Amino acid sequence: MLEEKRITDRISYIVSGEAPLSAEVGVIRGNLFLWLFDVGNGDETLKAIQNINGGRNIVLSHFHKDHVANMNYMKYQKVYASPYTCKHLKLESDYMGEFNIEDGVKIRIFDLPSSHAKGCVAMEIDGTYCFVGDAIYSASKDGKPFYNAVVLKAEINVLKSIRSKYLLISHSDPFMRPKDEVIKELEEIYSHRDPHDPSIFNFDER
Repeated sequence: MLEEKRITDRISYIVSGEAPLSAEVGVIRGNLFLWLFDVGNGDETLKAIQNINGGRNIVLSHFHKDHVANMNYMKYQKVYASPYTCKHLKLESDYMGEFNIEDGVKIRIFDLPSSHAKGCVAMEIDGTYCFVGDAIYSASKDGKPFYNAVVLKAEINVLKSIRSKYLLISHSDPFMRPKDEVIKELEEIYSHRDPHDPSIFNFDER
């Protein structure tokens, strides 16, 4: 079973797995519900989730298998995901573009523009920590990583607007990174844009 690492008394995450590839699973212990940000992929991640008690609400960052495959085996109260993710997974969602709730912690779920995948959402906790999944990563075209310049600029603007000091980023070492540091890296990538090409190829991605 994969390890659960604590960030605060209420916020933790299940570490990522490699065989099969599985993203980190965010775990927020509310007063009424256990909130999961993504559900990962594979038996080890599933066992770690099932070892945590509580009625579950699930937030899905996007539709990629390493983040959502365990949905096939999950029991939950509600799911919050973008229309694109729901269409991909044939789910019904309670998410309508932005969602705010207090459950012992203040939870905000919102759209986050991303070159990596359509329909990404993020989850901010107490205005301090923000789970972003894979949203800050590039996409791939002809085997080369790239960012859409317009989408990247929109993503930077959204990240600047949120209160959180830290971003919790899937497949990142460290998993928790200062928001300002990440924004600086994304702005450096954006600076390589060509006004005649919507795709940014010439960059170093951390």
